[in-house]
Amino acid sequence: MDNRVDEAGSLWNMVLHTHNRSISKQLFSWIIYLFHHYSTLDKIIEVFADMEELCVIQDENIVKKVACAFLELDQEDK
Repeated sequence: MDNRVDEAGSLWNMVLHTHNRSISKQLFSWIIYLFHHYSTLDKIIEVFADMEELCVIQDENIVKKVACAFLELDQEDK
């Protein structure tokens, strides 16, 4: 709410590295929504890659946000 998306990103990285096997899909979805809201497209792609690495199943909304991020970054081929 205070436009502190960098701090949220740091907190996310800490959570990801300390609890990587117990992060819910809902938390991944929330962090992707946060990064989407603040237009930090590269972070969306990083979170999506973490989801794939941890074998977390993505829902349709997550996939749409990631696809939009790739389009806006001119990386349609990925």
